[in-house]
Amino acid sequence: MLNSIQTRLLLTALGVALLSASAVSWVMGESLSVALRDAEESKMRGMIYRVLGMMEVSADGAVSLESNQLTFRRNSQSIEMVRVSSDQGHDEFLVDTTGGKLELAKPPIDLSPGQWIFEHLKKDGVFRLSYTVTWVINQEQQNNYTIHYFIDDKGYRASIAEFYSFISVILLSIVLSILVTSSFGNRWAVSPINTVNKQLSDLHERKRDKLDVDLVTELNPLLTSLNNVISSERARQTRFKNALSDLAHTLKTPLAILINETDRMPNGPSKQTFSEQLQRLNAIITQQLARAAATGQREIASGTNLAISIERITNALQKLYPHVKLELAIPSNLHITLDEADFMDVFGNLIENAMKYGDDYVRITAVRKASNTPLIFIEDNGPGWPQDAGTVMQRGVRADTKIEGQGLGLPLAKEILTHYKIAMRLACSLEFEGACVVIEAFEPASARA
Repeated sequence: MLNSIQTRLLLTALGVALLSASAVSWVMGESLSVALRDAEESKMRGMIYRVLGMMEVSADGAVSLESNQLTFRRNSQSIEMVRVSSDQGHDEFLVDTTGGKLELAKPPIDLSPGQWIFEHLKKDGVFRLSYTVTWVINQEQQNNYTIHYFIDDKGYRASIAEFYSFISVILLSIVLSILVTSSFGNRWAVSPINTVNKQLSDLHERKRDKLDVDLVTELNPLLTSLNNVISSERARQTRFKNALSDLAHTLKTPLAILINETDRMPNGPSKQTFSEQLQRLNAIITQQLARAAATGQREIASGTNLAISIERITNALQKLYPHVKLELAIPSNLHITLDEADFMDVFGNLIENAMKYGDDYVRITAVRKASNTPLIFIEDNGPGWPQDAGTVMQRGVRADTKIEGQGLGLPLAKEILTHYKIAMRLACSLEFEGACVVIEAFEPASARA
């Protein structure tokens, strides 16, 4: 999953969106909290001024309050207290809506006159505002009184909870919008890579000669390098094929002379031996030159359609072996990474072997593996492989010496398939008890149009 560029970009956008949403939510929440606390403090100051206006101090410093004249701004379920402390030891509640049932932390009593202290006692669930004033009792006596006003924080907490509920919905909507936008944006951003993949597929299928280098600036150096590699490889293959063609032409004349001279020799064992060996040498040179000419093509090999190509081979071979019954079970859209010329050489050789050395029945089956690669079985109802089946994979070794051949087909087929990283092994047909060749590809092939 993380191997996908689009997935990585989407996860990055999700991470950035979540971090941004969290940061915005925290900043806005803190700003709202400060504003609400400031509003509570402002209202509580007004209440303390009202308390000061109705507070009376006796000659002995005792404090009283005409509480009936103090209108509570909260309902009967709210906490509201007015507590007065003096530097002379007086400490009493002038107002207590809880009836003394709630014990709060002891307020400070060492404030300077005119000093305000606003606190949020989260453990007790209240706000406390303290203010110290100097009260002149007579010409010889004055006391400092600290008024503490308590109210609960239910309204504050309700406002904060409501805000976070609202902002969560808004931010979640924004995050989802960012993800949807990022998804479309990511597809647009990686579209040049998809274009390159399509062009590579076209390159494999010989539909184009090179890649476009002007897709996006970031990919230009890579695409230019790939084009240089492709051009260099094709030039090398051309030079190699030309050299091989020259070599074949050079060898053809002396070989023809040797064959003609052998024909003039008197009949006998020597003539037969020379003739057989020269014909074998001619076949070996021809096949090896064909193999060498195909070497290096795997990097740009296209995917060959199994059903179409095998049917083409069997239609031709059926004319040579009309007595052999053929059964094909191959999916129509299954491909293998083999150049078409190499495919014809390998499967033409293997299928002809099955029809030549089998009795009268050949079955070719192909199945698609989970990796979208083919697994192919070529079975016949002949005598099967010798006990030491590995020896027939050696050059010049034949399993059946009664029928004409040179023992090069299987080794050459395995050599070509190995070059394409395709496995080939010999087995026994479980149903017919004859020979079976198993071919297994490991790399998905690009389909031909």
